[in-house]
Amino acid sequence: MLASRHAGALTTPQAIRRVALEFSKYMPERREGDAIAMVEALARGDKAAAKQQEIQLFLYQLSNNLITDDDDEFIDDHGKDTKIMRMFRDINLPMRVWKEHFVKTIKEPTGMAFIENLLEAAVNTESVDLCEALLESGADPDKIVDSFMTGRRERPVQIAMDCRVLNLDILKLFVRFGADVNLTSPGEPMAALHKAAEKSTVEAVKLLVEAGANIRAHMAHGKAWGSVLTCAAGGESWASSCDDDELEAASPLRTFTTLKYLLPLFDREEDYRYIQSGLIVAASAGRKDLIPLFLEAGADINAAAYQGFTPLLAAATSSYDGSHIAMVRMLIDLGADPNKGRELGPRSNVLRPIHHAAARSDDGLVALLIESGADINARVTISTEHHATTLGSAFESAYRSSGSGRYMAETPLQIALVRNKAGETYWRKGPAAPLALVRAGASLVGGELVGAARFESVELVQELLDRGAEVNATDWTGRTALLTCIDLGHFNLVWTLLQAGAKLCGGELTAAAKGGSKETIEMLLQHGACFDPEDGSEELLLEAAATGRNWDMLCWLIEKEGEGVGEYRPVILCAAVCSDLGMNPNWEKVVEMLIRRRQPDTPVHIYEATAMAYAAAHGQKRLLVRLLQLGVPGTCVLPYGGDRALHYLTSGWRKSLQDAYKKPFWRNCDNLRSSPLTPAIVLKQWKTVRMLLDAGCRPDRLSILVAVELTDIPTWYKEEMTPEDLEAYSAKTFSLVRRLTEIMDFDDINFSAHPITPTPLQAAAHFKARNVVSLLLSRGVDANVPPADNPNPEHMDRSDVMPRYALQAAVESGDAEMIDMLIAAGANVNAPAAYESGATALQIAASTGQIGTARKLISLGADVNADRAVVHGRMALEAAAERGRLDMVQFLLESGAGITGDHERVYYRSIRFARKSGYGAVVKLIEKWKREHYGDDEEDDSDLFYTSEESDDGYYD
Repeated sequence: MLASRHAGALTTPQAIRRVALEFSKYMPERREGDAIAMVEALARGDKAAAKQQEIQLFLYQLSNNLITDDDDEFIDDHGKDTKIMRMFRDINLPMRVWKEHFVKTIKEPTGMAFIENLLEAAVNTESVDLCEALLESGADPDKIVDSFMTGRRERPVQIAMDCRVLNLDILKLFVRFGADVNLTSPGEPMAALHKAAEKSTVEAVKLLVEAGANIRAHMAHGKAWGSVLTCAAGGESWASSCDDDELEAASPLRTFTTLKYLLPLFDREEDYRYIQSGLIVAASAGRKDLIPLFLEAGADINAAAYQGFTPLLAAATSSYDGSHIAMVRMLIDLGADPNKGRELGPRSNVLRPIHHAAARSDDGLVALLIESGADINARVTISTEHHATTLGSAFESAYRSSGSGRYMAETPLQIALVRNKAGETYWRKGPAAPLALVRAGASLVGGELVGAARFESVELVQELLDRGAEVNATDWTGRTALLTCIDLGHFNLVWTLLQAGAKLCGGELTAAAKGGSKETIEMLLQHGACFDPEDGSEELLLEAAATGRNWDMLCWLIEKEGEGVGEYRPVILCAAVCSDLGMNPNWEKVVEMLIRRRQPDTPVHIYEATAMAYAAAHGQKRLLVRLLQLGVPGTCVLPYGGDRALHYLTSGWRKSLQDAYKKPFWRNCDNLRSSPLTPAIVLKQWKTVRMLLDAGCRPDRLSILVAVELTDIPTWYKEEMTPEDLEAYSAKTFSLVRRLTEIMDFDDINFSAHPITPTPLQAAAHFKARNVVSLLLSRGVDANVPPADNPNPEHMDRSDVMPRYALQAAVESGDAEMIDMLIAAGANVNAPAAYESGATALQIAASTGQIGTARKLISLGADVNADRAVVHGRMALEAAAERGRLDMVQFLLESGAGITGDHERVYYRSIRFARKSGYGAVVKLIEKWKREHYGDDEEDDSDLFYTSEESDDGYYD
């Protein structure tokens, strides 16, 4: 919206026409020239006229849900709701005047829509005075609100009790005006009472209970039967992550007071499962102060609840680094059985507290459980991934790698020795817990020494050897302790194991080359390790040294005398360069050693091209210059593959490419192949891109596509740029696209790179790159090339590229000039919607509220009843109804949108979509239209035409 304070910017006829064009795209003109007249009135500075136009524009835009959060001024201020409230306040009318307007217009579709959308903004911005005025005027207190704070559609009372809001005044207000406190929404099944018990004060809980909230409503809640009691008992865990210090400090007392109020409302016999579940959650949260409350209310210290958790098991499951030792001690003192656990299946397969304590290597908790009589040899079979996940990320990873957890670990000691060192971040698993179990007399059943090798603890390894552990035994993966410790870089254990009689099984030299020293290699050679030129172990050895960035080792191996050692292999050069050799100050020495045995005039190998691509993508110019002396590169290997990688690559997810480059990738035959230009373009390495082009490197279809993507400049990036920088960047990206199109074949710029990627023209339209669209059309590209089958695999990012013809993408971008450009080039206004997530140009215009564009498309023959996409599709009327576009719905109905006969399902779906999104005015408008034009006043049967799959579409969100 253009407020009067911005009128000073309209100083030229061109500026006035540009703003008028933008208005007419969304706001219909009753007479030709209305839009220009409105903008001129604002530009003249006439305060009365400007105020009238400002109010008119605000009423129209809000009633049609056209105010968005894409304005830079509001992008950091909670989006469109803050923007709406700022505009409402800036109009500066007395609230009594607004209330008169609300009461007068609430029964009209436009007035009702305005009130609904204004109420949503008022709730989201916690504007109590406006909420009260709207409710007094008849606004629905149970309206579903699209909350920016939660990202879900919820009832106002639910939002008021959300942890990011906690506004008791809002709650009191809506309860006073009759809000149904038991209502939830499809997007948020957690009732206001549950939210209040978990996060708010006892005053809020009392208010809701007295207003009729159902205290026995329940839902799934992890370890327990989810009720208001479990929400209250687990409230402290929420507070510990809260930024408000005062709220965090008050949380334990608040929870205690809430439960003191709630528990007497429950019957100790009839409501036993609720009370017992509350005890489970209190134990899991470490709330010692709550345990007596639940026991007094009838809970059992040893009984299990939902999913088989006992209080002691729940506490052990939640303990990290001794965090729940005090809780466990309290439960044991109260009579909790340390050997009672969760039954996972038949034959007494029980997951006990000692297993969980061992899994987390919580040595203090392990010691306490041993002291309390826990069976240190109790076995459990981990037979499902869910059970493995319960024990921690190390078990989840091990379960997946082994294919089955049945033989992975069974005893507490075996469980304590399972470790995924690479997956550890903040919390590292140590050797203290397994040492405690060994010293307490835990039995050795096999594979323990291999697990101990993962801990880099000579003490633990020696303890197991002294207890009789077999030094050459293998674990469930078939690996020995020696190979495991070498592979993990625990070279301090090598000598201990070799002295104990560890045998070499193959692969030790390669593992040592990756991160070991020459001394480790020599030690292994002395104990029988050898090179075998026949099996390619030398190449693997050199590659391992390169991958481990062990440059001294690599040079030593290259220089080492012996048959075959030091021969030139492109893969070694690739491994070294792609392991960041270019960052080493002595990279030139290593490169020369690697390529000195290369035969002259040899064509550039794909591994060499991959090395060039890496150097170019990382801006290593000097290294790239040296590598380009080998010749002109062809295709290279990219560091990832599959549809997901293509989506990342063509959608500007630069970090995914950077992260993929951090792992060895060059031997993966499933990875993408492309020109070395592609990764350099994605990572905006302008100088190395130019170097590759000057050297004769050819772009391919992926190269042009990622270059087009660079024209899309995110808003946050624009904010950090000066106008001069922005202009220079735009010129640079356009210049690159132009240069690529000049040297590429026509088919390569006309068609897509892959069945799931858009064409360059479709991408340019999506990214609002009007100059690129013009360039491509001037090159003769076809505006009617069909879109990709599925440009968004696995629906990873619903806000990203959808399958669109170029015109459909332009309408989605909202660029009127681009739309005209494509229509002039012959774009088909009736191009069909793609099978999944597709939409016609008119359906997109209807969804986004571009009524001027919709008029133009229909005047050119666009079918208002064109079929929706088979999967996640919307007819034009459905799309407009779902997004609350009131005037668009009216316009489409007037233009022939069908709602009876063959299109009866459209009627019911439109009603249901609008109702689900909280647009009651749209519902009434469609129902009234059908009643007046078809004389049909039957009962609403929309549920019969609405599938569960349709409820979560969200493709127009």
